Amino acid sequence: MLLIIRQEGNEFMRQVLKKAFAWLASFELSCVLFLFLLLLTYLGTLYQVEHGLYQAQRLYFESVVLVQWVFGAIPIPLPGTYLLLIVLAVNLTLGGIVRVRMGWRKFGTLVAHAGILVLLVGAFVSYRYAVAGHLTLYERESSNEFQSSNEWEIAVGEATGGPTREYLIAAREFTNLRGARSRSFRFAELPFVLTLGAFSPNAQPVAATAPGSDVVEGFVLTPQASEREQEANQAGVLATIRETPGGAEKKAILWAGAYEPLVVQGGGKAWLVDLRLRRWTLPFTVRLDKFTRELHPQTNMARKFTSEVTKTEDGVGQKARVTMNEPLRSLGYTLYQSSWGPSNARPGERLYSVFAVVRNPAERFPLYACLVITLGLAIHFMQKLVAYLQSERPRAGLPRLESRRSR
Repeated sequence: MLLIIRQEGNEFMRQVLKKAFAWLASFELSCVLFLFLLLLTYLGTLYQVEHGLYQAQRLYFESVVLVQWVFGAIPIPLPGTYLLLIVLAVNLTLGGIVRVRMGWRKFGTLVAHAGILVLLVGAFVSYRYAVAGHLTLYERESSNEFQSSNEWEIAVGEATGGPTREYLIAAREFTNLRGARSRSFRFAELPFVLTLGAFSPNAQPVAATAPGSDVVEGFVLTPQASEREQEANQAGVLATIRETPGGAEKKAILWAGAYEPLVVQGGGKAWLVDLRLRRWTLPFTVRLDKFTRELHPQTNMARKFTSEVTKTEDGVGQKARVTMNEPLRSLGYTLYQSSWGPSNARPGERLYSVFAVVRNPAERFPLYACLVITLGLAIHFMQKLVAYLQSERPRAGLPRLESRRSR
């Protein structure tokens, strides 16, 4: 009896897995996925007009699921683009490669599907592991650091007036500390405990009109509506610094728009606590030697702008030119000519150049994918052409070509 039940259970599981495989590999699922992708692209484009690119990207293109409000009152759950692309990769693998009949006639189709998979894998690697930021330099300035445009961090370091070791708190550790939530951070080398809370992605210190627990030196951190462009937001968080062991407490406001970092005393030393955009270190130093721009006639719009730089690596300098269409590539990093300023600069005024800095392990994946897809389509259409020519030979009074095997 148990054997019969076990066999029936195994058969049931095989049927379930078979149906699941058939559904995941089906052409109908492909059509549904593409319709959802089309819908999300449309909704994300409309959302971007009012809320900016960053917010639209996070809501529609980096999410697993989302809620779309219709007429501001009806919530409709939708799959996010991130989830759709994962399911599409599974569908493409099972239906376009595993399930398809193998053979020379299907070789071009298999190659084209493999190219699409390369493109999807590249997109996943870029999303998970790519680093992007910007580097701003005036002429004769140099730097080996670039910073994010929208990701925050808190850096704590000794106020030595020169290079020093920094203790970093990543954005994921404190950006969710909203309302009454708080969290304490301890570093063995620091003589105090840092407690953070009441984070706001865009805030402004305002003079307090009444006493309260959130008032710090006569100011209160007031949340503001998020700006359309993410780069314009100035984050803020309330901090409590307590010396260890059993020292006095000090409340402070950490605000990204402050001119200088917060200075605190502990262990007989001065320490800097700074809420800033996340920074990365380049494996080389870039110095801006000369920046030139060409304006359209009778306008202040740049027609072309070029940065002449010196890249120094291991003490060896190398001259390079960075333009809008000619980036600088070195050691896995790519520097693009992004913008310049100030936009209202008068003749002879000192200008700065802004470089977009990207480190993307999958930077070449789109190129490889396009080459593979092109090869697959070329093979496929060549096969179709040969089959068509063979079918037309009898009509032209020519004998039909046959393969050696059929002979």
